[in-house]
Amino acid sequence: MKQTLFLLLTALFLLPSSLSAQVSKKDSTLITKYLDSLSVILNKYDTEKPENKQDPYLYQMTSPTYYNAPLRSALGLDSVSDARQKAMYDALLNAYLNNPTAFTGTEDSLNAVKNVTGGKVADAPEIKVEDLVEVGTPVAQTDLIEIQVAKPKFWKHNANIYFQFSQSFISGNWYNGGESSNTMLGGFTLEANFDDQKKVVWDNKAEIKVGFITARGDTLHRYKTNNDLFRLTSKFGYKAIKNWYYTLLMELNNQFFPGYKTNNPVMFSNFTAPLKYNASIGMDWKLAKEKKYTFSLAVLPFSYNFIWVAGHKVNPMLFGIKDGRRTLHKFGSKLQLDHTLYFTENFSWKSHFYVFTSYKSTDSLWENTVDFAMNKYLSAKMYLNLRFDDSGKKSDNHGYLQIQELLSFGLSYTL
Repeated sequence: MKQTLFLLLTALFLLPSSLSAQVSKKDSTLITKYLDSLSVILNKYDTEKPENKQDPYLYQMTSPTYYNAPLRSALGLDSVSDARQKAMYDALLNAYLNNPTAFTGTEDSLNAVKNVTGGKVADAPEIKVEDLVEVGTPVAQTDLIEIQVAKPKFWKHNANIYFQFSQSFISGNWYNGGESSNTMLGGFTLEANFDDQKKVVWDNKAEIKVGFITARGDTLHRYKTNNDLFRLTSKFGYKAIKNWYYTLLMELNNQFFPGYKTNNPVMFSNFTAPLKYNASIGMDWKLAKEKKYTFSLAVLPFSYNFIWVAGHKVNPMLFGIKDGRRTLHKFGSKLQLDHTLYFTENFSWKSHFYVFTSYKSTDSLWENTVDFAMNKYLSAKMYLNLRFDDSGKKSDNHGYLQIQELLSFGLSYTL
């Protein structure tokens, strides 16, 4: 064993000088790299403890060379039964595929060194690497690592559909009065949000909410709407600094069914009566933490409101439009706040607030939805909406403030 080690050390020092006159500059460099690799093995053999010495089947990995055996094994030309050798071949193939530029030579170029001058170089003594190091525990066969490059997902989609109801029955002789009623509410929300994780964000949302109520005390209407909303919102942002974005906000509001008051034949609203559109430009401050909260505060100094009342069944003056006209244009400023707070996994509070002023009148709305999900399909929801509009008719009871509240229970499913 010691004699073999001595012969190899002698070859490391004498082989470069004996071949320098017979090989080209390129081949000489290749030989130098290969001998340097063998030096590393010998150095580790001398310095490492016996239990830490390298496995002999890893010697081919010390040189940046394409070897024929791993390729022939992969093509099925040769069979390999030794598990350790098979593991080394797999590792080499993985390296060839994932970092091909790291290998500068081939096994054929090493063999060609013997005949670079047409003569025959004396064969070096045959030395088995197995004789230089101890054979450790066999290397377990490993599979090639498959690297998959996935395209970033810039779009996120979310949808929620729900159907809820409430019912009450009060007999005619109930001691403190009251009225029986049935309430039904259905809704659908779809969100498609884009974020390139660098500069651009684009949030899109479609909301449909329709609710009906029946009451025995209303002799004119079999049922009335107590909630009727169709809203499209699109907000495009370009990052300015940290959490601030230059923002363009557009919003379209409409409803589906005629709106009446109890025992009143007058139609107060209808499809496209009114139709509201808003476009605003400003800055948006955004914060978000997954499953904790989302927060958006948009400061929009340049805002435009458009109101259109179609047909002749609804009085346009109910919405601040002058007598004889069907449209209203307002220019002003807008402030909008949207947030979602997740108290627990099944308990959340969503809020949408805005205030628009033309510096002559003010229109504001604050929508609140408290959602308590009992499981994936059942939930209870409470809605509280407050609206202020001093361009319309003032009420004797609440002034310009309008209030809507509803508590319901039913089915809910999030896609």
